[in-house]
Amino acid sequence: MNSAISLLLPTRGRPALVERLFGSMVETTSRLDRVEVVLYVDEDDTGSHHLASERVSVTRIIGPRMSMGDYNTACLARARGDILILANDDMVIRTPGWDDRIAQIDAEFSDKIYLAYCRDLFKNRVCTFPILSRRTCELLVEPY
Repeated sequence: MNSAISLLLPTRGRPALVERLFGSMVETTSRLDRVEVVLYVDEDDTGSHHLASERVSVTRIIGPRMSMGDYNTACLARARGDILILANDDMVIRTPGWDDRIAQIDAEFSDKIYLAYCRDLFKNRVCTFPILSRRTCELLVEPY
């Protein structure tokens, strides 16, 4: 269960929320060495160009404004993880060891084809932050 996890994170104009997410990751992640954030920031959002973390691996992409699907596709192209999570800048992770649980889910599917999602504490159980294997994304060809 050593699968790398990539959070794909487009953001615009909300650096404080991204920094809050990074803080929650530091507090709750069991193995920060297997987690990365691939951050997409618009080139005209200069207030977010500095976003980084001393503890969380961050790959920052600065580019033109695009659609959300294009942002996620650009992040996917730079992601190194075998497990991919669509993330929002207003996410706060509160589950200790969340990365262990996601790696465990990944290990349960020998064919590596699945769609999982977290419990976001809203009453409606919807796939708010999809979790997909890289294999699932490859089979979908253009998942985002």
